[in-house]
Amino acid sequence: MLTVNTIHHQLKLTGETAYWTEIVRRMEPQKLVTTQAVNAVGEKVTFRACSRPTRGAQAIYQALDMRSAPFMRVKICGTLEHQGDAQVLV
Repeated sequence: MLTVNTIHHQLKLTGETAYWTEIVRRMEPQKLVTTQAVNAVGEKVTFRACSRPTRGAQAIYQALDMRSAPFMRVKICGTLEHQGDAQVLV
């Protein structure tokens, strides 16, 4: 709840007077997707993609002086090692 109050207070300081439900509605279309798979050489590959924000979300990010997307696409690779029954990313 502290985060909600902090964000709402910061938005009020910039002149944004919308209710919290309206702020959530504007931010909801932006998504973060994480996909994991093992490739042919046994590496665990993780893709993370962040969607582009809508104009409403972009306005909120600007009011909070934040980047609109932490990243657009990230690929993480690592070799899997077996330790007992579990697979561990190295």
